[in-house]
Amino acid sequence: MPNQNKTLLAVTSFERAIALSNCLKSLAEVGGNFEVIVIDDNSTDPAIKAASAQFGFEFILGSGGKGRHGGLYSNMQLAFDLAVKRRFSFLMVMQDDMQLVRPFNDCLEREYVAIFNADSEIASIDYRFTRSGFSGVYNSKIGAYFSPMRYTYSDVGLFHVGRLIKMNWRFDKFNHPFVASEQLMITEAIDAKLVKVTPRTPIAMHIPFPRLIRNKVTLPRLSRFFRRLYTYDTMTADEMIAMDNRHYDDEPNFRKYLRFSNVNVIDRWFLNVKRDSKIF
Repeated sequence: MPNQNKTLLAVTSFERAIALSNCLKSLAEVGGNFEVIVIDDNSTDPAIKAASAQFGFEFILGSGGKGRHGGLYSNMQLAFDLAVKRRFSFLMVMQDDMQLVRPFNDCLEREYVAIFNADSEIASIDYRFTRSGFSGVYNSKIGAYFSPMRYTYSDVGLFHVGRLIKMNWRFDKFNHPFVASEQLMITEAIDAKLVKVTPRTPIAMHIPFPRLIRNKVTLPRLSRFFRRLYTYDTMTADEMIAMDNRHYDDEPNFRKYLRFSNVNVIDRWFLNVKRDSKIF
């Protein structure tokens, strides 16, 4: 029988203890219909495991990896295998530089399940707020935005476990040392006809200017933002109502619907002049 708690939420982490703590704090305080596990890529910082213990979440050491994104994809596969073994219907993958900004409550769970039920080809819901350049087209019958490239993939999302099983999908098929594995996975998704959509109601977003780690090496950032952690305020009831009642042509862009918790006037100007690709 499927797990009564339908969704397993796996947070992937590596050497970003402060960001991870912020992510887990949002999961504990904002909450949702999911069971949380933290899968770490063999970090050396003991604060990683301590953060999981602080919030009472299960902590699992991943197998590691040497690709551009370390063991991210093997850890995603581990999360998927656990979701199958523990009989969850859905696997939600979140990274340590993300934050839950509104509850994944009964109402939103029903919205997301309805999206899956409306189209049997949908295997992934990208629950993040959108950035500039978003080109999704809203389908009112499905209740979600479809990208022009119908078959595509991202490293975070709510995945339909049963449909991935039928597709013989694996997250750990590629671990290239230089090429971004996500690009290889997009090609794989096109071949496998994996449909990813953006919901009308997103629930989480990446924090700006995260610590960049590639091939397990921290990269310098040409910004003073690198020296501190910027976070979001949890959406208020009025803000959620305003977003939920908007016209579907109004995409759920992070700049319009989210508020940063700890920015001054200068910081806000800097954020406004930076392209989204340079912020995340």
